Amino acid sequence: MPAKQPNSAAGSRSSETRERIVDAAEECFIQNGTQRTSMSDIAAAAGVSRKTLYRQFEDRPALIEALLIRRIYQVGDK
Repeated sequence: MPAKQPNSAAGSRSSETRERIVDAAEECFIQNGTQRTSMSDIAAAAGVSRKTLYRQFEDRPALIEALLIRRIYQVGDK
């Protein structure tokens, strides 16, 4: 039996969800500060469940790291 091919539509949705979460985290951090922003706040702002958030990011530091990496690339592009 041939190996199952990854579903590109599912991968695209996952990538879109991940970006939406990072966008929401950035907005929450700007509005409330990093210390006062909970993962529940971010999930609600992104329109996803906490379960979905934790599927995309293992923990808070992983989410913050993704946001920082994105910002580094943005600065590098300027």
